[in-house]
Amino acid sequence: MSSSNSPATPTHLFVISMPSVATVKLNHDNFLLLKAQLIPYFRGQDLFGYIDGSIPKPPKIISVSHPETSVVSERVNPAYSQ
Repeated sequence: MSSSNSPATPTHLFVISMPSVATVKLNHDNFLLLKAQLIPYFRGQDLFGYIDGSIPKPPKIISVSHPETSVVSERVNPAYSQ
């Protein structure tokens, strides 16, 4: 029996890690500094469109039709949680 040594490749990898996250309350004194740090990060991760509204949020519920019976049912959209 042969075995494969290749690691399993995940089909979806949605891990976002920020190198250093500090829990500092946002105020007038630190707003510009945090903005200058976070905007490039979100742009680099292709997430800034969700913040500024240029990328719309996917619908929470989608209609799916069964290929054999043509029955339409509503399901939770997997893209919504991503």
